[in-house]
Amino acid sequence: MDPAEFPLIAEAVRSGEGVDDTARFRFALDALLVGFAGYGRRGGIGGTATEQT
Repeated sequence: MDPAEFPLIAEAVRSGEGVDDTARFRFALDALLVGFAGYGRRGGIGGTATEQT
C-alpha cells in the first residue's frame, strides 16, 4: 500500500492511535472480503470474464 495514495490508513497503521487490535482486525477482514467479492465480479474465482462491469 502506497502511503502517498492512502495517507489516513497509513497513519492509522503507523500510530495505532484510537484503534484497538479488534477493530483493526475487523477492518482488515472487511477489506479482504470486499476485495474477494470484487475479484469474483471481475472474472476471478466464482466469476466469468463476461461478467465484468
